[in-house]
Amino acid sequence: MNEALERIRQEALERLKEVREEKELEALNASILGRSGSLTGILRTMGQLDKEQRAKLGQASNAVKKELEQAIAERRTKIAAMMQQRAFDSPCASGPSSRRAPACSRAHTSQRAVARGRG
Repeated sequence: MNEALERIRQEALERLKEVREEKELEALNASILGRSGSLTGILRTMGQLDKEQRAKLGQASNAVKKELEQAIAERRTKIAAMMQQRAFDSPCASGPSSRRAPACSRAHTSQRAVARGRG
């Protein structure tokens, strides 16, 4: 059973490195820690084990779960920072002088013209 936990841990950490968006992160979280997740499936089998095995598996499962929850939270923070940086680097982002990039201004001007029926 510990091999299964280690496999789940390794696979989750590898998949976590590939995640680039919040939706992907939530899907990964659900596939591991959700109701029908792989780690949850192992936790459900604990009732069939004797007391000593159940204690060992419980400790190992909780350690893996905490590690994965922490890794997911860290990844969520990194994704939020990446999204903020993308928004900041956007050509339409306002700079410190609150002047917009010329291309962005033209786009907004043409949108206003179309909205007024002049485009």
